[in-house]
Amino acid sequence: MGDHDASGDGAGGVWFQSPGSDSRVSATQPPLLWRFQWPDEVKSKLVTDANPNGTITNSDLELAGGLLHLEAAAQCMDVRERTLLSRTDNLATLFWQRKGSA
Repeated sequence: MGDHDASGDGAGGVWFQSPGSDSRVSATQPPLLWRFQWPDEVKSKLVTDANPNGTITNSDLELAGGLLHLEAAAQCMDVRERTLLSRTDNLATLFWQRKGSA
């Protein structure tokens, strides 16, 4: 189970491994924390009050953060034949991921 979020600055999240899950990093299974700062090229294209003609929305960043969240789990935990619960506060990201549209 894990939570993630994104903003105009970057994205980040945390994964909590369940007892008995196999970790590729540590046998003690501490929470897996990750952060990613968006490149300046992405930040400069974000739609804001100051940049109404931008081409990247907050929902785009939330979806990218959701994909990075799943990638962090795949890189650090053995997720084969596992169900992952990836929680977000962005409704569009939640439904895109649940439908397999991401």
